[in-house]
Amino acid sequence: MSVYESNLTALFHTNPDFAAQINSFEGNNQYEIFMDSNTKSLNLVNTQTYTPLYSDSPQQTVEAQKIIFEMFREYPYLNFFGLGNGVLLKDLLENPKHKRIIVIEPDAEIAYIVLNIIDFSQAIKSGRLVLLQADSVDFPIVADLFKEMDEHRYARVYDLHMMTPYYELFVEQMHRANQMILETLHHMVKSSGNDAIDALIGMKHHFANLPTLIKTPTFVNLVQKAKTTDIAILVSAGPSLAKQLPLLKEAAPYVTIFAVDAVFPILAKNDIKPDVVFSIERVEETANFFKQTPKEAYKDVVIALSSLQHQEVVKSIKGGTMQMSMRPFGYMEFSGPKEWGFVGIGMSSANMAYESIYHAGFKTCVLIGQDLAYGKDGSSHSSGHIFGTDEVKHKDGDIWIEGYGGEEKVRTNDVWTLFRKFFEKDVDAAKIRMQTINATEGGARIYGTIEMPLKDVVAPFLKKKQRKKSIHLDHLNGNIHKIVS
Repeated sequence: MSVYESNLTALFHTNPDFAAQINSFEGNNQYEIFMDSNTKSLNLVNTQTYTPLYSDSPQQTVEAQKIIFEMFREYPYLNFFGLGNGVLLKDLLENPKHKRIIVIEPDAEIAYIVLNIIDFSQAIKSGRLVLLQADSVDFPIVADLFKEMDEHRYARVYDLHMMTPYYELFVEQMHRANQMILETLHHMVKSSGNDAIDALIGMKHHFANLPTLIKTPTFVNLVQKAKTTDIAILVSAGPSLAKQLPLLKEAAPYVTIFAVDAVFPILAKNDIKPDVVFSIERVEETANFFKQTPKEAYKDVVIALSSLQHQEVVKSIKGGTMQMSMRPFGYMEFSGPKEWGFVGIGMSSANMAYESIYHAGFKTCVLIGQDLAYGKDGSSHSSGHIFGTDEVKHKDGDIWIEGYGGEEKVRTNDVWTLFRKFFEKDVDAAKIRMQTINATEGGARIYGTIEMPLKDVVAPFLKKKQRKKSIHLDHLNGNIHKIVS
């Protein structure tokens, strides 16, 4: 197998899209290659601009770079914009302390030439060398690269090194990729938690709730029983929800409805019964969503709680079937009975619901009320929200982002941005098995979703009129002692 075939085979396993793009070249078209018997002399000249990859001797340039990068010899992670001629990367990979080197290459033809000459196959296969095409650098891809705690620890020393001045020709792509990585690192670090007091409160609630948790059905049981139709509608409390309620009420008997806790009293007032209601917040005020919902609305509803919630929330459940699970936090993994399961990687009840819908095996998840932005009238929540439509106030730090449909900008804040990023990461991870339709018809654009009006989504179900069954979960009863002992 040739050097190129080895490299491409490895790349097809780690980044098939980029590998396919590189493999589309049948020869160098835009670059003239200059190299003597020594690979270190490899240089390319752009035949359209007559610009060389290295303006000076490639060998001397790389030797100078090696001296500069001595200061980074203890860094486990390095990041480059551009492959260059690959010689510096080959040298850096000889240092076992470099756990991973990410290279963002804007020109697939440069990658094609370098991968024909230098063998990176083992480094690519092991994940120590990650090759990305510049235009493909988006939040889900970067989030997947920086998901481990060890990578979070080194966020403050992140830098994107330009391999040679030649890559200034791609300065806009470089700035875009760099900005995306910085935003993703900010998101990942922030999502790890920045308040020790909140963490301790959650820990206190978790231990207080353990006796209740083992009396409820497991999360595995919930996802095994939750798929009562082929489509799940995830209902959130954004400003656009009110306009969707009449159609949701009409479709409710034929689709499976997953709702966040803030929506429960709103749905009850509109005679819409959700199948599962999710709650994840640790604050006592969350209990009001359940207190404000009449007892008769609980019939045949599963209330899926997190073990870190305030006990007032647990006491406020008036009926239905309570199900409690844990979040994938270290103290829960060490102290909780694993059989009850872990869910809630994201930051909101909606993120938790989306994970559950995916694990339940639905073919389609439809988002409504998932604005993650202020309404045109400045509202933060739907009419009927028990804390008011302006519960979240505008702040100086609010930003404007692309809105639903891409036609206008909408105003949002840091917290909603955090929630949206979790959605975008999860939607990308779920796309092989489940399509995600954003039928909110307002708010922020959630990249990766299919934007479609709710009436078009539910039309087939209204036509078939095949009624769904209620979700009935199983308690472990006599097996509890055996599991927790």
